[in-house]
Amino acid sequence: ADDERAMILNQMPADFMVRRLARDMKEYNYPVDFGDWKKLSKKGETFVKMLVASGNARSKIPKDESGWMTFRDVDPSRFVSIHTGTPACALPGHFMDIKGKTIATLE
Repeated sequence: ADDERAMILNQMPADFMVRRLARDMKEYNYPVDFGDWKKLSKKGETFVKMLVASGNARSKIPKDESGWMTFRDVDPSRFVSIHTGTPACALPGHFMDIKGKTIATLE
C-alpha cells in the first residue's frame, strides 16, 4: 500500500498545474470551467485525479508484468470524461499485441 504522505506529495504538482490552468482558462474565457486558483470545480478535481492516475500508470507497472504491460494496459476506470463522467473502456487486448492491427480486425 502507498504511504498516504507520498500520495499527497504526488498529487500536489498536478493540483498546482490544474489551478494555474483553471486561472488561465477563466481569464481567457475558455468554455470549460475547471474552477479558479482558489477552488477547483468538479471537472478540475477530476482532471487532477486523472493526471495522478496517468503518472501512476507509467511509474507503477509491476515488475512481473513489465515484459508486456504498458501504461495503456492499466485499469481504465480511473480515466473518465470530465464532461459526462463516462469511464474509459479497456483495450480489446494487451496494447503490444494489438499494435498495427486495424479496428476491423479487432471487432
